[in-house]
Amino acid sequence: MSLEVIQIENEQQWLGERVKDITSTEVSALYGLSPYKTEFELFHEKRDAQVVKFEPNERMKWGTRLESIIAQGAAEDQGWDIAKLNVYMRDTDARIGSSFDFEILSSANGKGIMEIKNVDSLQFHKNWIDDGAGNIEAPEHIELQIQHQMEVANYDWTALVALVGGNELKIVYRNRDREIGAGIRAKVSEFWDRVKRNSPPSADYSKDAEFIIKQLHAKANEGEVLDATEDPVVAELLKQYRFVSSELSGLEAIKDSYKAQILEKIGGASKVLTPYGTLSCGMVKDSLGTLITADMVKSMKPGSVIVDMAAEQRRRSDMTQESVEQQEQAQVQERQLSLGERSVGLTLEADINESITIIKRIYAAAIDQTASIALQSDDPEVRRLCTVAITETQAACMWAVKTITWKV
Repeated sequence: MSLEVIQIENEQQWLGERVKDITSTEVSALYGLSPYKTEFELFHEKRDAQVVKFEPNERMKWGTRLESIIAQGAAEDQGWDIAKLNVYMRDTDARIGSSFDFEILSSANGKGIMEIKNVDSLQFHKNWIDDGAGNIEAPEHIELQIQHQMEVANYDWTALVALVGGNELKIVYRNRDREIGAGIRAKVSEFWDRVKRNSPPSADYSKDAEFIIKQLHAKANEGEVLDATEDPVVAELLKQYRFVSSELSGLEAIKDSYKAQILEKIGGASKVLTPYGTLSCGMVKDSLGTLITADMVKSMKPGSVIVDMAAEQRRRSDMTQESVEQQEQAQVQERQLSLGERSVGLTLEADINESITIIKRIYAAAIDQTASIALQSDDPEVRRLCTVAITETQAACMWAVKTITWKV
C-alpha cells in the first residue's frame, strides 16, 4: 500500500484528484447500490477522465453549512478532541481515494474518522434501520463509504454522526472490516482492468437510460442515415418503443380525466386534503391576450398556428359539402373511442395481426368496465382500487401483445 496525502486548496483541485481513483462515495456503484450512479455511468466517467461537478440540493448545502456545528456538538457530548481533516488520501497502487470530514484525536480506541450526515427525519425512518436500542444500520452505500474510507486511510474505526430532523443526534460506530476492505480492493481492481481493456459493463437500461440518452448519445452525426430495415432487433425495439409511447398517451388521458374530476370537485380551492395525501393546485393569472392584426398574419410563415388555421379554412371551403360531411363524420368516430380503447392503443383500423386486435378489445372492455365502476362509486377506496386496476390492466395488455409479437 502506497499512501499519498494531498492538502486540498480548492474545489477544482479536489475534483481533479477524484478523477484518478474510485472514491468512497463512488464505490457503491460497483455493487449496484449507489443512489447516484451506476457502474456503467461510472465506467464512462473514469475512462474519459471526466471531472464531475456536484450540484448540491438545499439539504446538501445546509449539511455543509452545519457540518462543523454537528461535529462540535457530537465531540462535546462524547468528550472527543477533533480536527478538520481537509485532505485527500489515495492508495496509488489500488487507485482508491477518499476525502474526509473530521478526525477524532482523543479516544480510548485511538484515532478515528468522524463522518457527518445531515438526514431528513422522513428519509431516516425510510432508509435507515433503528431498533430503538442503539442498534442502527445506515443505508448500504453509506456503510460501504465508511469502510472504503478506513481502507484508504488505514484507520480502525469510524463514528458516523447523523443529525436527524435538525434536532436529534445519532452516532453509529463502525470498526474496520478487513474482509470487506479486501472485497472492495478486488472490485476496484476488476473495474480498472475493464477501463484498461475498454470493456464497459452491461448497461442497466432501466437505470442508465437518462445517461445514455442525454450524455452518451446526445449528439447525432448530421446527415448520417442508418439503414436498419434488415435488422430485426432494431425493428423490434422501435415497435416496442412506439407501443409504449401509445400506452403512455393513454395513461396521460386517464390522468387528465382524473385531474379534471378532482378540479371539478374542489372548485376554486388551492389545496385539498385527503386520506391519501395533500394536493396543491397551481394558480394561473388571467391574461388579456394578444390582439392579432392583419399585418401580423401576413408576416407569419407556414407552420404558424394562425396560418395553418387559415389554410385549413380555405381547404374546407374548396371541398364539396359531401366531403366535408365525410371528414366531420370520421372525426366524430375518432372522438368516440372509449377510454379503454384509447388506453390500449386500439384504433378504428384493425392491427395487422388479428390476434393483437382481439387482445386489445378484451383488455379495453375490462378497462371500460372498471372505469364505469369507479364513476358510479362515491367510495374513495373503490375509486383508488379501480385506478390501480386500470393501470395494471394496461400493463397486462402490453405484455400480452408482446407475447404475440415475440420472436425467438
